[in-house]
Amino acid sequence: MTVDWSLQELLQYLAPGTRIRTVLVLDPKGELPLKTNEELTVQRLAGPELPCQAYDLGVVIRVIEYLEPRAAAELLGRLRNQCCPRLMLICAQDENPLDDNALRALGFQLTSDRRGQNLFCYDVDTYNEKREWNDATHWAHPEHYGQRRW
Repeated sequence: MTVDWSLQELLQYLAPGTRIRTVLVLDPKGELPLKTNEELTVQRLAGPELPCQAYDLGVVIRVIEYLEPRAAAELLGRLRNQCCPRLMLICAQDENPLDDNALRALGFQLTSDRRGQNLFCYDVDTYNEKREWNDATHWAHPEHYGQRRW
């Protein structure tokens, strides 16, 4: 099965104004077309080993289908927490070891589906909205906030 997206198409799913300079692509079969502009640095890896460098965006293509559910969740969690604040996951609908609830628990949202392939996205800036009630003005004794240490 070939990937129906190109890297340029995937970049359009990011939040408006998001600046991407470096991209990590985990693509064992080299299925993702990487036509990009000169400002973008792309590193393609063939396996689940992770580099120590941080990237602006990670794209995972048909890697988790070959892993056990726990290993797949650990790989996505390590990528999300250590390497990439934004992740895109392309996987076959019928071969995904993680169900939609497990991916939602990791912060992923189903963004698109094409011909049996799902695109899940995670963005640290948008996945957890700021809530009004979780603010210092709603804590115990808000009149003392910023005035003294308790």
